[in-house]
Amino acid sequence: MGLSRIDESEWLAPDDNRDEQLALKRSLLRDRRDEVLLTLPDVDTDPACTELLRMLVRRGPYRGHGDPEFEDALALETAALSVQEDLCVLLPDADGRLVLAAACVCFPSHWRLADKMGQPAADIHGPVPRYEGELAKKVDTFLDRLRAPAVLKRRNWTIHESAELFAPQSHEHADTTIAPDDLWLRSERQTLRRLPETDAVVFTIRTQQVQIRALRHRPDIAGKLADRLEAQPEDRARYAGFSAHLPALVHRLMTWRS
Repeated sequence: MGLSRIDESEWLAPDDNRDEQLALKRSLLRDRRDEVLLTLPDVDTDPACTELLRMLVRRGPYRGHGDPEFEDALALETAALSVQEDLCVLLPDADGRLVLAAACVCFPSHWRLADKMGQPAADIHGPVPRYEGELAKKVDTFLDRLRAPAVLKRRNWTIHESAELFAPQSHEHADTTIAPDDLWLRSERQTLRRLPETDAVVFTIRTQQVQIRALRHRPDIAGKLADRLEAQPEDRARYAGFSAHLPALVHRLMTWRS
């Protein structure tokens, strides 16, 4: 799973793109709210979402969204408009399974939030090649044992064809006319923690990206990425949507490596 424990102070990771990304969140919550903000109707998510918002306020310095249009926003919506991270809240369903019960996801990477709501972790990640056999039981066990105040972090990455942060559309048809330099390396800094009062599990997703052409000036990173891409199993590269770009992309990165 690649999880490592981090200090509470490292839970969230704002950067220089904060204002731009929060503006995009506001726009998406105005225009596509039913796609990016969802809660399960049969689960009481308010206590957990309110606790999450209180935690963000206590962290300080807290800068709310300051937009009168969202004065009556839900607690999760207010929380999401104050941080760059996408926020997911997992709570037990009627059968006691920990499921995705509330989420504000403005920057999905080729998946739709509506397709994941109400699902346990194993089903959320079900389409990932070999997940069921290799990771499903480990993830379930980890979530059962996760206790406050521990904060865990992991990263994943993929290749996108454009810089669009809101990217729920399928990646089934690759555009191989896009030059390798114009592709984007997209990384997700993910964290997991359990809330001490409501016992909910909060999953955050912090999306960062850089255009491949920028790696021309970072030969060390270009070389490491080329090696990682070459080592990717074919089914995972195909699932992530970049298998058609692999030969040209690896070749380009190899020309830049140190």
